Amino acid sequence: MRTSIAGASQDSLITQHASELKQIKLTSRHIICNQAGVKTKPITISNLSVMAMKKATDLTWSQLRQQRRYLKEAGLLMPSESKQRQAMEDLTADNIVTQMIDFVDSYGQTHRAAFGRVTNITTFVTKFLEQHKLHKTLTWHNSTIPQDEIWIKFFGEGPGQRQPKIHNAGCEHTQTKLKK
Repeated sequence: MRTSIAGASQDSLITQHASELKQIKLTSRHIICNQAGVKTKPITISNLSVMAMKKATDLTWSQLRQQRRYLKEAGLLMPSESKQRQAMEDLTADNIVTQMIDFVDSYGQTHRAAFGRVTNITTFVTKFLEQHKLHKTLTWHNSTIPQDEIWIKFFGEGPGQRQPKIHNAGCEHTQTKLKK
């Protein structure tokens, strides 16, 4: 029957087989493949993809566990929750602490605003430089900066500017602020 529809075309025959396989439930498909001796490998979603999905859909950890069960039934595997949490910790462990603080202006008015600080400047700068090294954006500036030094400038260009920027004078784009 298939050959009468597909004719002599091998591509049409393969397309028909694929279409028929798609109509079979995944669990049945795995059983058929196992009986035929075909090894099927489940697709594993990376930690970064899972974190992006969690962030984009605003899922809680319990909702993510539920999604993991559904995805597993569809043949998609996710790393364990402990591995995901560890990856998240590694990604966000940049030694920055933020909190809301009450500030008093020159008129005596109290304003609540976000305040951030770096708890370990050495680790923060090392991580910053490693990222630039990874992306090959570290450069030397015509002997302006000695080769055994790295110059880092915090905050803006002029007096009174308080924009939280970090510039590495040894980078390709020195005016690009670090986005965290």
